[in-house]
Amino acid sequence: NANPRVSLLDAKKVEAVVSTQSTGNKKCEGSILLIRRVYNSYSTRMQEPPMYYEKGDYIETLTGNKVSRKSVLCGSMNIRLHGKTIIKPGAVIRGDLANVIVGRLSLIGDNTVIRPSYKRFKSGIAFFPLTIGDHVTIDEGSVVEAASIGSYVSIGKNCIISKRCIIKDCSSIPDNTILAADTVVPPFTEYRGAPGLFYQELQESWIEVQKEKTTSYYERFQAVQTQK
Repeated sequence: NANPRVSLLDAKKVEAVVSTQSTGNKKCEGSILLIRRVYNSYSTRMQEPPMYYEKGDYIETLTGNKVSRKSVLCGSMNIRLHGKTIIKPGAVIRGDLANVIVGRLSLIGDNTVIRPSYKRFKSGIAFFPLTIGDHVTIDEGSVVEAASIGSYVSIGKNCIISKRCIIKDCSSIPDNTILAADTVVPPFTEYRGAPGLFYQELQESWIEVQKEKTTSYYERFQAVQTQK
């Protein structure tokens, strides 16, 4: 990460070496696919311009979290951000219902709603804590009431993740997907549609792709101070 140009050069050298031994070898072919995806993500990262925001519009914590002043964090004492997470304008996190924990380098998009799930009992309603892992992206307009979301997960725009869903590590939920209550999404899978159903398996390289996506977004999301 410190020197993308060195990483690009090294990736191309490794690909050249591995490709000479890859004929008929699925393991080597998989390695080349991973190297190419990392190479492409580094190339994109070097070309993409910074995304500037007005410094006064966000609160930056000691651990690098960037929280929009136009977001709504209900029960903020019950909301824990582990560092370098971005909360965009209009996002609502309902920490007043139960604890909400968000891992490192995650993105909560514009106008999303993060709400702990619940279950009805004879004695009343019980809300359950919600945990979101590292390197997770939840795009604008989505509503999440999951029981838990693992790391390296991508949730697209205008998705509905219904009550008590469990989304395991390294999963993809594309735009406009609706997951029914109590759905369990296994690792390295993509669910899509309404209702959301299994669509395809994801490659092991998904981890590197999602990690690069969130890291790049955070580094390009830069504050500027407008002179008055």
